[in-house]
Amino acid sequence: MNNHLTKGHVLEVLLIFALPYLLASFLQSFYGMADLYIVGQFNGADIISAVSIGSQFMHLITVIIIGMAMGATIRIGHAVGREDYHDTSCIVGNTSLLFIGIALVITVMLLCLTSPIIQLMSTPPEAIKATYDYLIICFIGIPFIFSYNVISSIYRGTGDSKSPMYFVLVSCITNIILDYIFVGYFHLGASGAALATVCAQALSTIIALLVMMKKSFVFPIQKKIFALIFFTLEKFFHQEFQLCFKMD
Repeated sequence: MNNHLTKGHVLEVLLIFALPYLLASFLQSFYGMADLYIVGQFNGADIISAVSIGSQFMHLITVIIIGMAMGATIRIGHAVGREDYHDTSCIVGNTSLLFIGIALVITVMLLCLTSPIIQLMSTPPEAIKATYDYLIICFIGIPFIFSYNVISSIYRGTGDSKSPMYFVLVSCITNIILDYIFVGYFHLGASGAALATVCAQALSTIIALLVMMKKSFVFPIQKKIFALIFFTLEKFFHQEFQLCFKMD
């Protein structure tokens, strides 16, 4: 699993590593584009505006998360490069726990600030309700964005930038299929687009996590850390869905 980025021709090694990373980053930004395109085929200007505004804000959040995860990639890469696998294992565990905490705090904060965010973005009055629904669902899925990027940072830290690209590619294809189901068939509008995105992100996270737990790394993976991720996310989303039903 460990690709030695310190060996070989510099340009060749960089291209092999960087191109899948760039493609994966683009695909992560593709969710909103796909939502907007498909929503535009079945809905009016109000829903299109809602998805456009909501997806732009979620793109900003995704870029910030990718930047944060890059720090973990660098630290893991340094530890793997000097073959300090005990330190690598500690970094992976600490990073996972840290990002779980940050993800939950940011999620709760954004859920509480949804209405002010909508007002700050000068949302047209006719699109406020749909934008609110879109953002609420997407905010609930933020822990999946964090989880996927943490797992991807571990892969990339060991020199593997292709696996995260494959995971997010599966997620994008799933998002498009679910968009047509939720938006086109069930006519759920902006809520359907957001639900398709969150489900697709959850799928990429689960696949990446399951593959990671079965892979052989040059450093020991503390599987109890990833069991904690599953447990924490399950408890969090159980509480969030209960809250949503009470609000309805």
